[in-house]
Amino acid sequence: MDSASEIATLPTDSETAKRIRALEDFVGELTLLLDDACRRLDRRDRIDALSGLANRRAVMELLDEAWDEDRTGETPLSVLLVDVDGLAHVNDAFGPPAGDRALQHVARVMASTLRTDDVAGRLIGDEFLVILPATPLAGALRTAEKIRAAVTEEFLAFDGGFWQASVSIGAAERLPGLDSPQALVEAASRGLTTAKTEGRGRWASAQAPGA
Repeated sequence: MDSASEIATLPTDSETAKRIRALEDFVGELTLLLDDACRRLDRRDRIDALSGLANRRAVMELLDEAWDEDRTGETPLSVLLVDVDGLAHVNDAFGPPAGDRALQHVARVMASTLRTDDVAGRLIGDEFLVILPATPLAGALRTAEKIRAAVTEEFLAFDGGFWQASVSIGAAERLPGLDSPQALVEAASRGLTTAKTEGRGRWASAQAPGA
């Protein structure tokens, strides 16, 4: 091939610009696809597949963030520890799929009851954590009652019987002496133990007057 033929095959400035634009468009579309894939992976990594709520890692990270937003403790912060009553009995009597339905029912009720800024996540098994920003203990107890009442409104029908959903709830507020998010959860756990001891299907707080 002579030099004249080689020159004739070289792209014009207009063709070069078109190719560059096409490449830029391709790279832009690929970037969007990669960003979307990353968001989906991150969501799957932070969402509990059964309940659809935040998983343990995600909800504890969110509690850390809520705690760090005001280290002075001047802004109220409360949590609820919600335990599904009798889930082992449901699993034994009706099978694990029935237990899954019970957990999903409680998760659905909590999601519909909480405010926009509140966060609920599944810690492990039949236990959920609810984060209530800018909420003192009195407000947390009101929320606990709303959740308890809403959960018990429904009977779940399974093959071979029915089960009235029920939860026990422990509440705690960040107060002097609680120096970490973990300590706050532990305080709520003490309230949950009290609720279970008193008969289940109720809420309690180790910080409440007379508790």
